Amino acid sequence: MTDEEAGGFPIAFRTAYAGLVERAPVEPGQSLLVLGAAGSSGAAAVQLGKALGATVIAVAGGRSKTEFCARHGADHVIDHRTEDLTARVTEITGERGVDLIYDPVGGETAATTLKSIARGGRIAVIGLAAGTTVPLDSADMLLRNYSAVGVLAGPDKDPDVEAAVWSRLIRLAAEQTITTPVGTVHSFIDVPDMIAGQGAPGPGKSVVRVAG
Repeated sequence: MTDEEAGGFPIAFRTAYAGLVERAPVEPGQSLLVLGAAGSSGAAAVQLGKALGATVIAVAGGRSKTEFCARHGADHVIDHRTEDLTARVTEITGERGVDLIYDPVGGETAATTLKSIARGGRIAVIGLAAGTTVPLDSADMLLRNYSAVGVLAGPDKDPDVEAAVWSRLIRLAAEQTITTPVGTVHSFIDVPDMIAGQGAPGPGKSVVRVAG
C-alpha cells in the first residue's frame, strides 16, 4: 500500500469488519444496504460486503459520489437526493426488502431505510454522521420482526482473535479485493483550510500528508 492507503485502512476496515462479520454477520447471497457509501467507513463496507458474497446496495448523495460507489464494487447505487429510496429498494429486492442495513449516518435517512428492511433483517448502528442515531420504534421492530445491533469497533480482548482479523483483512488487501480509496492528498499546512470547509473532501475523503 501507499502511505495514504495504509493510513486510511485500519479504522475504516476494522469498523466494517466489526459490523459485517462480528456483530451483524452478512451471509453470501444476502442483500446489504450501505448508507454513507462514499465515506471512508461506507466505502470499506461496500468492498468488504462484496468480498463476503453479499449483494451490495450503496446509498450516497450526488452524481460524483454514486459514481464513486459504482467504481468500488456496489451492485446497485441509489442517489438519495434525487431518487425515492424506498421505491428503489423495493424494485432492487423484488419487494423482499434488505437483509442488513449498515448505518454510519443515522437520522431521517436511516429511518427511511427501515421501511425497506426484510422480515428477520438487521440494522447495524455504526455512527451518527447526520447528528443523531437512527430513531428506533420497538413496536415496529416487534411487529416486523427485525433487530438493531450496536457496533463499536475495537480490538478483541483475545489477541489471537484480533490477529486473525487482521490476517484476513491483510490477505483481502493483498489480493486487491479491498482497497483504501484515496481522494485528494493535502499537505499538513492545508489542514486549517480543510477544517474551515475550503476544498472540502469529496468521495472517499481526502488524506492529509504530514511532512517530515
